[in-house]
Amino acid sequence: MNIVIAPDSFKGSLSAVEVASRIAIGLKKAWPQCHVIELPVADGGDGSTDALVHALGGNKVHLNVQDPLGRSIEAFYGLVHQGKVAIIETAQASGLTRLKPEEQNPLNTSSYGTGQLIQHALDQHVEEIWVCLGGSATVDGGLGMATALGLKAMDQHERQVSATGQGLIDLVKIDVTEMDPRLSQVMFKSLYDVDNVLTGPKGAQLFMSQKGATQEVMVQLDIALKKWGKLLQQHFQKDVINLPSAGAAGGMGAATVAFFNAEPVSGIGFILHQMEFDKHLETAQLVISGEGRVDEQTVHGKVIAGIAQHTNANKVPLLVMCGAKVEPLDELYEAGVSAVYAILPKPVTEAEAFKHAADWLESAAFNLGKTLLIQTV
Repeated sequence: MNIVIAPDSFKGSLSAVEVASRIAIGLKKAWPQCHVIELPVADGGDGSTDALVHALGGNKVHLNVQDPLGRSIEAFYGLVHQGKVAIIETAQASGLTRLKPEEQNPLNTSSYGTGQLIQHALDQHVEEIWVCLGGSATVDGGLGMATALGLKAMDQHERQVSATGQGLIDLVKIDVTEMDPRLSQVMFKSLYDVDNVLTGPKGAQLFMSQKGATQEVMVQLDIALKKWGKLLQQHFQKDVINLPSAGAAGGMGAATVAFFNAEPVSGIGFILHQMEFDKHLETAQLVISGEGRVDEQTVHGKVIAGIAQHTNANKVPLLVMCGAKVEPLDELYEAGVSAVYAILPKPVTEAEAFKHAADWLESAAFNLGKTLLIQTV
């Protein structure tokens, strides 16, 4: 049997690469004759660089940049296609996972580190840059990212504002004349994991609370993003306020289109295309995906829902392995998922689940492999 293993990460415990590896190990232990292909995936958020580098045979470049609070950290970006394409993941430098819960406040956080990653990639003479939007700790509209690349943003007194959410509130004027000229010489794509517009009830504010914003701060930042969008439209003659994906990564989606002339693309769709997912399905008898938690919202999500579209079209069964599942899952089954397997062997705390996730996943895959072996005899 040919089995494609295409999971998302188990957030907080295992990367998509680690999930795929553990499932493969468990299956092969139970059924050495089965043939597995590991295709860890992502949706444009956390883990997208790893997934694309794994699929395309590239490498990662490590460097020190600023985290969302301006502290020095080590981050990385990917290089693929013989070093011609750079993969910049906003979650790497500017991600929510970089902060402790008590540090989360979008008034104070900045996407500056993401701009530093882009600048370093430009120094490598790349021809194309894929900016993976998702998992950010910021609601600065990409102000920090653009500032790292030479943008001047001033308040009403002509003073440079901070490259943060508060700076976005304070600014009234931008000057793009000193921005890195190489930005116009490179092709950009922005991979979004959500298609929210920039402002309003369906805008970036939908995700502000999970980044530490109070209701009052959410209102302030939504007003600031609207002002930001108008400034960008005046300078670049592009409607970045009503653009689907403009609100991704706290408004960084809008900034990539305005400053980089980026082409917005669905993260999961783009990544599956890059790894030639449909081609692998031509010879597959089964696909196994997975994520940390599966519930009634999974069908409205990204990775598993996106994979289900492809497996349905190719008439390949899709199994899902997860840390925990919450019934009912009727919509997920109707969407084309054949079965969902939770790996927890007993009721446990979240800390225990994270600690033992790899071993329990491998064990569950072993049992699944035994079951599949019996069915093929």
